[in-house]
Amino acid sequence: MGLLLVAVAVSQGLGFSNLSVPSLWHDELIHSYVGKSIAETGQAQLPSGMPYHNGSTFNYILALMISLFGMTETALRSPSVLLAGLNVVLTYVVIKPLLGRPTALAAAFGMALSPWTVAWSREARFYTLQQTLYLATVGLFWMAAYAPQRNKAIVAAMGAIV
Repeated sequence: MGLLLVAVAVSQGLGFSNLSVPSLWHDELIHSYVGKSIAETGQAQLPSGMPYHNGSTFNYILALMISLFGMTETALRSPSVLLAGLNVVLTYVVIKPLLGRPTALAAAFGMALSPWTVAWSREARFYTLQQTLYLATVGLFWMAAYAPQRNKAIVAAMGAIV
């Protein structure tokens, strides 16, 4: 458990380091404006008034962050960094029953240190959330396949939520 926490700390350290630099780029701004619209009006729309439904769950997360912390680069990018830390844990949880603890720890550190994972976790985009949902789904399918019969309904209900 200690090494897994180190992997999560590495992920969070890399993600939060100078998170406000550089400034938001075009694709991040789209989600930022939609999140701002949701926070202010409850409607997912662009500044032009056009509805925007791409990455809806992430847009609502951004709306919450904007409501709490304002529309800064750090506030908008923080959910992705936090989800990246969760992804390190989910990677460990999914891999451990399949390949054992040492391999699961190696995979968790691989996830924490992956340049692609770190780069996408520093963007106000929905890619890290997609990865979180994917890992959760894989984990739930694994649990459902090997859970005792009495626990299958619980695992199925969790899967329906995801």
